[in-house]
Amino acid sequence: MMSINVENKTLSVDYQSYEDLVDFSNNLKLDQYLSKLRSILEDEAHWLEQFQGINNLRRLQKFHNEKFYAAFKETYPSIIKLSASIRSNLSKLALILIKEFFIFQNFHIQEVSILKKIINSILIQSAIMKTFIKEEALACLEELVSNDSYCNLFTISFLVEEMTNKNLQISENACVTCENILKKIPAEELSAQENYIILNNVLVHIVNLNSVKKENWTKKALRIFDLIYTKLGRDDFYTLINYGNGKHYKNVFEEMEKILLSKSKSKTQTNFKDIIKQKKFN
Repeated sequence: MMSINVENKTLSVDYQSYEDLVDFSNNLKLDQYLSKLRSILEDEAHWLEQFQGINNLRRLQKFHNEKFYAAFKETYPSIIKLSASIRSNLSKLALILIKEFFIFQNFHIQEVSILKKIINSILIQSAIMKTFIKEEALACLEELVSNDSYCNLFTISFLVEEMTNKNLQISENACVTCENILKKIPAEELSAQENYIILNNVLVHIVNLNSVKKENWTKKALRIFDLIYTKLGRDDFYTLINYGNGKHYKNVFEEMEKILLSKSKSKTQTNFKDIIKQKKFN
């Protein structure tokens, strides 16, 4: 619960857990209310009604999922805006709704543009100074990783784009989230021919990230390249890029491959030296 002083009056808002959400009253004309919901969420003069509107979307998702799906596609621009609200209570609750959206919904190809806007908003909130907002945004990213959707490669593409963000925290959060999604994707999904186009687009973003020639971004490009290259294997990787725009950057990938092999060789030599030292002193 958070108390807020408005014109010398203390008002309280309650952050209900998902388990504590209850269904709407039978007396409520739900469709009629939903037709007004976007205007309620956009009315900055009545923030308590906005707060209740977000909670009602959460209740809708829990008890009336089909209606929620339609309502969310209509109201998501307002939810994105509220996730960045200067009123911390609205920002936190909007992020809670998004987190639950990632937990309970599967994304479809038709909705990738919505997904991109939501991800961009979360990344911004994951880098702000208010700890409890940042924590909620990071929890959203964790659920994004866990979401078993058809849009993982699109999500990765959006995250790679955000790695060039001038805000280093946003860049790093995007990279870590991207890595975690890649780690969970089965190799056979990455190597499936129907995914060649979008994965090639991801690789082109990696080339762009690498071409900036700033150490922070170059390292991130190499981290993501390493995961894709290792999971696919050399033969499948070069087969993949021959089917898309990636083939134009084969020389770049070969250079990145050399760096990986060099690092691997150096690590092996270091481990070997450690073994020799242990034997010597034993």
